[in-house]
Amino acid sequence: MAAKQDKKTTKEQKYDIKELQKKLHINDSIIQGIMVYKGWKEGKKVTEQELLEAKELFLKSPINK
Repeated sequence: MAAKQDKKTTKEQKYDIKELQKKLHINDSIIQGIMVYKGWKEGKKVTEQELLEAKELFLKSPINK
């Protein structure tokens, strides 16, 4: 059961966007687009799940949003 808690804690841990970008292999232009779309600034700390959800929303959004 402790292993499940550790996984949950790791998933909920917040990281700098640039760290997660490298970890998740997200292209620079995509990360910049996500940041503009969400109104995030450099140095913003988010969970891995938050970034993945933001990426999905950004990629599915219309160009003229």
